[in-house]
Amino acid sequence: MSGDAGTESAGRGGGGGREDSGSGTAASEATTIESAELKRVMYHARQRGWLELDVIVGNWATENRRTLATDPALMADFKELLAVENPELFKYLTRQMDPPEEEAYLNGNVAFQRIRESIDSGLPDEARASKAWVPSGWHDK
Repeated sequence: MSGDAGTESAGRGGGGGREDSGSGTAASEATTIESAELKRVMYHARQRGWLELDVIVGNWATENRRTLATDPALMADFKELLAVENPELFKYLTRQMDPPEEEAYLNGNVAFQRIRESIDSGLPDEARASKAWVPSGWHDK
């Protein structure tokens, strides 16, 4: 019976008697963990609960998935960005508002800056020239 337990634990350890496969298993487990983390972040980016942010943040994340997976600093910045509440994040990204002092760290956040740049690049020149592109009333000219 004790021989079965030893065989069972060896089988779970990554291949029993193959000594060199142990490091491959550890690397594969690390990849699985990273992959699971990436999947969680991607899901959170696409399922924020605001359609506008689901599109803006989710599309940016999808387009930059490989970079997020290989750049730990960018991934950390992106996760930090995802922690910002929806109404504020939308206003910051669309330049309706600058981040206040308590969220000024976003100005140095690479993911935040890149998403803002991608939004700006998709706007017509007239909209980019305007400081505020949100209508202030029904009779705007």
